[in-house]
Amino acid sequence: GKLARSTMIADMLKDGRKPEEILDAVFIRALSRLPSEPERKRLLPLLANAANPADRKAYDDVLWAILNSTEFAFNH
Repeated sequence: GKLARSTMIADMLKDGRKPEEILDAVFIRALSRLPSEPERKRLLPLLANAANPADRKAYDDVLWAILNSTEFAFNH
């Protein structure tokens, strides 16, 4: 429910932010770091191939994956 009510991603999409910028912001907010190059190479195509680049579902999916990661569980 909290993710659905959050406007962070929607606001960045509305402002015309690039997928790279949004991915960086999601990582910083969730893990307090930028994505590594392997993470960036794996996740950016998922965001670029979303049916509608302005649709936040792909970004929400990435955020859920981060929140369910071992790194998030052990560090936060």
